[in-house]
Amino acid sequence: MKKHLQQYIGWYLLVLSIGFIFNGQSEAWWVLILTLLKIPPFDLVGRAFDWAGEVSYKWGMKLRSWKERQTRPMRIVITIILIIVILLLIWIQPECELC
Repeated sequence: MKKHLQQYIGWYLLVLSIGFIFNGQSEAWWVLILTLLKIPPFDLVGRAFDWAGEVSYKWGMKLRSWKERQTRPMRIVITIILIIVILLLIWIQPECELC
């Protein structure tokens, strides 16, 4: 029972929140949103992080193999350019209003 509840708790909360919404409870929208974002079996946040990890790994491997085929001076120039781009991105980043 515990394993079943851990896997399918999102469905129960989804049905409950839809029932509350149709009965006039406006606060149930938050439960619906949290259900779809973080609770299994939906867990859209976890899926997005997994997808981003796979994409970054693939692009990183492509960049690494391309960079290894270059000559040593070219690798140094590429590394310097990437460091400059990262520093520019940090410098241009807007100020955080909450910080």
